[in-house]
Amino acid sequence: MDKRTHKRISCGRISIDDRLNLHGSGRLEAQKKTREFIVSCCRRGLKTVLVITGKGRRDWETEKDYGILRESFPDWMASESLKPHVLDYAEAGREHGGEGAWYVCLRRSRSRP
Repeated sequence: MDKRTHKRISCGRISIDDRLNLHGSGRLEAQKKTREFIVSCCRRGLKTVLVITGKGRRDWETEKDYGILRESFPDWMASESLKPHVLDYAEAGREHGGEGAWYVCLRRSRSRP
């Protein structure tokens, strides 16, 4: 996602049309919810959505974050089932969750006759 679009979303000039909160979901459940959410939003003609994955847990001994959902999210967006619906995505701005959330810009839904 280009910097200009990212800034416009984070500053509120481009509105977030819907949100999905995946806190408390396992990886497979979260992947299914994300796929259904993205497809549904695209069909409804929404343009920009927020997916909240959470930051994950922090291992204080190694000082490393382990966020299964956060780490898996880019793979989900690149999957064959979502690629036709996703125009672009990027980590959300601090005001929308930062490292624990993602902006997703959706492609325009093409209606079939």
